[in-house]
Amino acid sequence: MAQSSSLGMLALLPMELRAQIWDYLSLRPGRFEAESPQLKLAFLQASRQVYREASAMVYRDVVLQFHIDPKYQYKSWLTVEGNFGARWSLQTPEDAMKRGYNNLPYEKLRKIQINIEAPYRRDPGQVVCLHKKCVDLVALLECAKHGLPDLELSFLKSLSADWSLEGKPQKSVAIDRVKRYPPKDMIIDRNNATEITADDAEIVLMAFSRLRNARSTKACVPIDMHRDDYLFYNIAETITEKEPVGTYLNPDDLHNDRELQEDLDEISIDLDIELDMLPGPTANMMRLDRFSSWYADSLGGESKYEREYERIMKTWRNSFLKPIRMRTLQWRYGFMRACNPRSLANRYTVSQLSAIMTSLSVSHNVTSMKEAIDLDLISDEWDQDAWHSGYYRLGILPFNCNYFFENLFKDMDIGVTQQYEREFAKKLRAWVVDYDLNLYDIDI
Repeated sequence: MAQSSSLGMLALLPMELRAQIWDYLSLRPGRFEAESPQLKLAFLQASRQVYREASAMVYRDVVLQFHIDPKYQYKSWLTVEGNFGARWSLQTPEDAMKRGYNNLPYEKLRKIQINIEAPYRRDPGQVVCLHKKCVDLVALLECAKHGLPDLELSFLKSLSADWSLEGKPQKSVAIDRVKRYPPKDMIIDRNNATEITADDAEIVLMAFSRLRNARSTKACVPIDMHRDDYLFYNIAETITEKEPVGTYLNPDDLHNDRELQEDLDEISIDLDIELDMLPGPTANMMRLDRFSSWYADSLGGESKYEREYERIMKTWRNSFLKPIRMRTLQWRYGFMRACNPRSLANRYTVSQLSAIMTSLSVSHNVTSMKEAIDLDLISDEWDQDAWHSGYYRLGILPFNCNYFFENLFKDMDIGVTQQYEREFAKKLRAWVVDYDLNLYDIDI
């Protein structure tokens, strides 16, 4: 009786006939050019019984392709294509959540294919952009409650770049800068690959090491990229493990989940430090994106960026490197607050702003900066759009790190930046123990 009321008149049909109906309504190539798949699939919401019977057939031939572009574009995260003729552009991870991508029945799909285009080496910020996009995509796929289908990671050539250089993995970004001695050696020779430890593919691939419970995993790399390790194979094996990440904590195994998470955190924070000084248009826009999205609602309010740093600092066991990373975050906060359109509106004229930005940048064109500033677009509240459409249409230039971080704000309004740094120090104190802060005689 319950089955009849749930299926309606369809309950009068044999299961075999109902299966043919579900098969006819399934997502297949070429069926939905004139009508959106969302409309075609509306029948799945008729009842739980309909969903249980039909969903497996409807999704069984579906292949979803996530395309990840290394270039930065505001409110353009990635694109998704289905093999049944549909295509979606996702603005942000939050946009994907609103559209229900966190609740898709991924386990019922035939395959997920993630296409990652190679970054252009002369624009090294593209590696940082790719890593961030992949980390956010992994966080979305981790929401899959019943696992993932066959997963394929494809590292593709782009029109201007490849993952390999003269048969060896391409290297664009250093992620071990804070470990170097002396620490004032801030200039990396990007033409000398021996000065860089991790290659671009490794930095991007590591983001996927948190995924679990895929039916199968395959990593496809260009045939001319020769690697001497088993990184791709090991991560592919890890993704197929059934137990969720965070459950394997065997202290005798150096590859346990806690060590894995600390490695991922170290990569993310070191890329954040490297981003402070990377040249190129993509790095400029990534610095702008980092500042503009620091807060979500209001100045000093909800901050995903700060929450992530707090999580890392409270769980990270590497006390030797923690103070340096904490100090750079404190300086970065001061810079962000000083560059905030609201702060600039209250404190600086256009000419003063041009002088400040010149002192903060390795190179700077004052004329172009003046042209980029539009005082009429300043917002009184925290407004991400104001950052992108007002002062910094071309992004934020690299910090002046010729004298390491101590002189970052040397020529800036010291009263402004130190006030902001002291304000932020109250938060930092709650994230770490005094020993971590005093190790390098850093007083925050």
